[in-house]
Amino acid sequence: MLFSFIKYTTATIFLLVILTINTGIIHSRALGVLFVFIYGWYVSGKLGGELMPGYHGSWQRLTGNLGLLSGVIIAGTILYYFFGLTDAVITVALLAGACIAPCVALAHTWRVKQLVVPVDDTAMVTPRALGTWIGCLIVLVGDFLLLDYLNRHGTAGAIRTPWSIITSNFFILFFLTTFFLIRTLRTHTGKGFTKVALFLHTCVLVSVGYFIYRLGFGFDPFIHRAAESHIAEWGILYPKTPFYIGQYVLVVLLNKLTFLPIGTIDKLLLPILEIIFLPQLVYLALRNAFNFERVRARVGALLFFLVPFASFVTTTPYELAAFLGICVALYSTLYLYTNTLRAMPIILIALAALAVHPLAGIPALLIAACAVMAGYAMRAPQKKHRFYALFPIVLYIISAFAIPLAFTFYLKLQTGTWGEIPSFEILRARLPDFSLPRLREGQTLYSFFTPLYWYYFASPFIFIALAWFGHRVWRARARAAFHNTWFFPIMYIVITTNALLVRFFIRLPGIGDHEQFQYSDRIVHFATYLLVPFFLYGVLESKKYVEKKYTRLGGAVLVPLVCALALTASLYASYPRVDAYTLDKFINTSATDVRTVHTIEDREAAIAAQIAENVEKTQANLALNTSPPYVVLSNISTAAAALQEFGFRRAKNSDRQRRSSPNSINAQNFTRNVQQSAYFKTSEGELYYYSIPTGGPLYLAYLHMAEVSPDRATADYVRALTGASRVYLVINEYWHTFNKITPLAKLSANEWFPIDQGRALVFVYR
Repeated sequence: MLFSFIKYTTATIFLLVILTINTGIIHSRALGVLFVFIYGWYVSGKLGGELMPGYHGSWQRLTGNLGLLSGVIIAGTILYYFFGLTDAVITVALLAGACIAPCVALAHTWRVKQLVVPVDDTAMVTPRALGTWIGCLIVLVGDFLLLDYLNRHGTAGAIRTPWSIITSNFFILFFLTTFFLIRTLRTHTGKGFTKVALFLHTCVLVSVGYFIYRLGFGFDPFIHRAAESHIAEWGILYPKTPFYIGQYVLVVLLNKLTFLPIGTIDKLLLPILEIIFLPQLVYLALRNAFNFERVRARVGALLFFLVPFASFVTTTPYELAAFLGICVALYSTLYLYTNTLRAMPIILIALAALAVHPLAGIPALLIAACAVMAGYAMRAPQKKHRFYALFPIVLYIISAFAIPLAFTFYLKLQTGTWGEIPSFEILRARLPDFSLPRLREGQTLYSFFTPLYWYYFASPFIFIALAWFGHRVWRARARAAFHNTWFFPIMYIVITTNALLVRFFIRLPGIGDHEQFQYSDRIVHFATYLLVPFFLYGVLESKKYVEKKYTRLGGAVLVPLVCALALTASLYASYPRVDAYTLDKFINTSATDVRTVHTIEDREAAIAAQIAENVEKTQANLALNTSPPYVVLSNISTAAAALQEFGFRRAKNSDRQRRSSPNSINAQNFTRNVQQSAYFKTSEGELYYYSIPTGGPLYLAYLHMAEVSPDRATADYVRALTGASRVYLVINEYWHTFNKITPLAKLSANEWFPIDQGRALVFVYR
């Protein structure tokens, strides 16, 4: 025992000291990546033993990694709010970790070891026939070809959907690979192949956006990467908000320790977490909590992605928090349906989700709290069981109003009002649209993708039916207490109730209805994953029935065929689409957008230099510092490029000076010849110098000039509002009014110039 204590303490202190030295002195990327990996691998094993003592090493390490990740998020969030996240703070935190390592080691060493639960206790008897090995080879080669295909077809151009540059050959290969993977999972006996195959196939599923969109997928990630870069440089971002900090501190800390670029860490963070954790946690829940055979649990881990996963394809705070919330739900199945897991992992991961994003963090915390309370009620003495059963019921009722109450109190703090009660007409206007899908004008139904279109619209009904069937079959077999078998359906109703209340009664200022409805839609989508275990139970029970009735044909061909087709349809539905029914309007940030923002910035730098040449040297800085800034009216893709390239403060020369203290970051403390604020103080509040957000006055001005009339009156209004001397209007060639607006803009603007042979036109109003 003493030797184990000394060994753990010495190893932990050594690793933390090496990371501290590398962070402060050596600055080696290779050394940082290596020792972060070693530290995570070593500490996760010990931490997993504390969080999950009833399981063997690999499952302990899996849980330990999630626990370590959650602990870093929680501790980093606390440090950020009190001290910022400067190099000095990170160094002190690492040294403090080395100091408390002996205490953790002592607790781990003296802990009484519990009986280990053998998750894979029964051996499979299926022989490793030649056909099985051929199937393994087909799966591995197929996944590598799919990943290579995605890598070769990446683009920096402007596209609405990745499927516009991916042909049907990709879907055919994905379908065949999935078909053979499902067949092989039923027969192969090795754990190694199973993990590798699930790893590679999950990688294909969740990494389409990463490979295809070279500059980044979506709009929100650009904002968050700009915030992370700002924190990495200055230590803090004002104003401090209760949102997103968990992701920011995690990305910044990894950047400081490994010296990998923030963009790389941010883009890869969530896909890597999903690839590593989701298949294994789904397998663990199905295998241990629902008592599935190993073969069926393996297939279930893959079929988890039958539910379209659009919310998990790029790293944003909400998606990261939703991932952590799903982990909370999966661990809750082990806590409620077995006696082998403590409550601590559930609570720890839920708190981390709350630190990342409250929209998914609050539901995750509700699940954790209700699960712990239901667990205590089930384990209560028989005489007091009814009394303890009241506590979960009361908590369910309170939880049904938690998210709208949180929004209401936030509005009170921000605006000083409790909001308004909407009228009946407004409530009716906010009802969801339940109309059947309609073909777009000029589109026909018959095409290669027809089954994929209908899967997306039919999937909610299929999901509910199979989840109901699975829950009914499982409940008949479980014969457990009321709160045990009905916990997840009740929580689904509770969280869906929150979503409906948010949709009908909560309105945040400065945000349009479309963005408002996204809040409730996200909550509903998160609630859906609470029923996924029962959905998979229903799918696997249906699979078992078909295999039993049709024997060889059903097991070898029919079931893998249907599952492979459904997974292919889910992959298609999880990314932006342009098809017979759907036209996703957002177009990604392209290389043209990047060149546009740099061209405008270079023109402004030339203007500033010309001003400096016309005055005396002693007045040059004054002239440069007080020269009016400029405004760019553009779509959000171009604004995202500005955020990526210049952040929240745009540099006026290449020699960017770092500040020594993070506590006084504001525009007045900088000379503009070093860095100029990217915000205007206006009667409408602070406005970014590009036209975001979409509900702001600058974006409304852009919409007027880009879709109605590019008149000088609107440009004059923008100049008067911001105090800018020049207004730039950017119209991209893919904008639907490009041919109508650009001739008019050429007449009203003082000058104009093209970008990338006319892929974008820039108009200047002075």
